[in-house]
Amino acid sequence: MRTIRLLLAAALLSAMVAVPASAGVEPAVAQAISGSVLVPNPTKAALPVTRHTRSAMFVGPEAQGVVSWFFEVDPATVGGTFELTSSVDADLDIIFYSDPGGLNATPTASGEFVGTGIDGESGIIPLGSTHATIYPASGGNVPFDYAGFEAQQVLLSGDLDVEIRSGQRLVFVNDTDEYGFVRGEKFSSGEGPASGMPRGATFTYDGATALFGTTTIPYETHMGSGTITVTAG
Repeated sequence: MRTIRLLLAAALLSAMVAVPASAGVEPAVAQAISGSVLVPNPTKAALPVTRHTRSAMFVGPEAQGVVSWFFEVDPATVGGTFELTSSVDADLDIIFYSDPGGLNATPTASGEFVGTGIDGESGIIPLGSTHATIYPASGGNVPFDYAGFEAQQVLLSGDLDVEIRSGQRLVFVNDTDEYGFVRGEKFSSGEGPASGMPRGATFTYDGATALFGTTTIPYETHMGSGTITVTAG
């Protein structure tokens, strides 16, 4: 597996689309993987792929890229967005796992992106994901590029209005010199003015969902009020 952890990836970021994003806080690429898969899986079923990946965990790196590409998901990207593309027309799929299983244990999928288009896949890395498998449904020796973006951040000193997609993770960062807080109707970093968020502290919110259309979630911080606008799909 060839995994490149990037602090600055301007070239890749310009080629990828990672939105929605809070003003001034653009999610960065935290995990980028490039490779190829030799044998396609035209059934688009998870079972034959997971058999391979469970074996690959024990056989070694020589099995990587035969019928799938198996990797550990960077925790910083869980709840963030991803992009899976290819330099050729190919029906690429990706399955995320909360438990990759083993030779004698069935894996648990946290999310499957198995569309039939030739433009790759994109979406939100499901919460709880620890591993993933990439494979093509057609073609041979198909190249791919995977980019996992950090979860969306909101700086408490900046714009507190943010737009995200349903299921996307929000990480509030207290970048001020005051003890802070984040409070909404169904979430809170703590009670009182000094609620456990000194400078540099974070508060993670995973409950922003919308079944259809948009949902607006107001909240308060020690720096003022903001709105989370959540879109379905």
